[in-house]
Amino acid sequence: MNAEVFFGFNPRGARRALWVGAVACVALAAWALANARLGAERLGEARAGAAGGLAIAFAYALFRLRPRPGWGIALQPLALVVARPFSGEPLELAWSSVSLVRREGAGSRRTLVVFLKVGGRVLIPQHLFADASAFDAAVAAISARVEPPRFDA
Repeated sequence: MNAEVFFGFNPRGARRALWVGAVACVALAAWALANARLGAERLGEARAGAAGGLAIAFAYALFRLRPRPGWGIALQPLALVVARPFSGEPLELAWSSVSLVRREGAGSRRTLVVFLKVGGRVLIPQHLFADASAFDAAVAAISARVEPPRFDA
């Protein structure tokens, strides 16, 4: 397998939840500001500021989690390249540095854990993908590239 295989991130569910949260925070900020203006609430301005700040944080996360070219997991012949959601530079892991790949998490094991030989690990959650089938395809492709561990009895 010499060609690069790419699995793009498209977190629809997370983006939908962030959008709902941002709209709700804007509504709460407007309501608190209206109550503060009428004198009905003593700390309305503070509550409006907190809700507005949360709306801005949700909007920032919504912007950073948008699908864009090259944002995902690339399986190259010599390395596994994982784009990070809130960092600019992708993480490049040589296949020789990957010791084990395993699904973990409660229930349906929704997180792929890539264990490194130097002792670290990289977590790839299912919610970054468009659906469970895209996540399963990425897990299968990554698992096929990593040698199974050898256990000595």
